[in-house]
Amino acid sequence: MTRLLTILSLFLALTLHAQTRTNVTLAWDYPTNILSTNLTFVLYCSATPNTPLNTWTFHSAIVGTNLQATIPVTSQQNYFTLKVTNNIGEESPFSNVAVIKPPAGHLRILQ
Repeated sequence: MTRLLTILSLFLALTLHAQTRTNVTLAWDYPTNILSTNLTFVLYCSATPNTPLNTWTFHSAIVGTNLQATIPVTSQQNYFTLKVTNNIGEESPFSNVAVIKPPAGHLRILQ
């Protein structure tokens, strides 16, 4: 199973689609023929990419039949990464890091 999770993690990539000012949809690739309720996608977040991934804050757990999640975000949660785990505790390495940048129209310059 470890070998399988390692191979499958190579397919894992995050993409972002802005929904509103406070929500984003994170979507990822994973082989659809092995999606299962025995899998869980575990989402982590951080305000900075400079800290080790294993210290990032747990954000949410997504059932292993879903390839996206719409989640609320704050200005302190600009970076996201994902792991997949199975029901016996095996887990993949962390995915690529997704970065959320505020849209230019929502920035206000203070003088």
